[in-house]
Amino acid sequence: MIGTSANLPYGYWIRLIDLLYALMLPSGNDAACLLAEAFGLLMFYEKIKPEENLYENIVSIDLTSYESTANFSNQFIKAMNRKCKMLGLYNTSFTNPHGMTTSVNVSSAKDLLTLSVYCHKNPLFMKIASAK
Repeated sequence: MIGTSANLPYGYWIRLIDLLYALMLPSGNDAACLLAEAFGLLMFYEKIKPEENLYENIVSIDLTSYESTANFSNQFIKAMNRKCKMLGLYNTSFTNPHGMTTSVNVSSAKDLLTLSVYCHKNPLFMKIASAK
């Protein structure tokens, strides 16, 4: 995994809330990829809707039995881009779950401000973002 990592150990179970902390506090790209794979898989099988509150759910999916987790990540990335359009972020496009810059993974300052304002309205986001 390129970039920063939460150093998630292979084969361990992790609560979704802890995975969100791993994503946001050390900016864990490994956590972002696991979230994308897990939620992409669940969305693919329509077992959850992206807006559901999954605060206490445990992410425990054996992805080794599937041919490729990339398909599930892509499902999640498509949902990310749909959410961007719903929020009016027309200059933002994601090609990966962690937001590392690529030539096609782009945003604008205005879109980032709009996204920040949206995120700051979410109590769980604020709780994690203000953790020490």
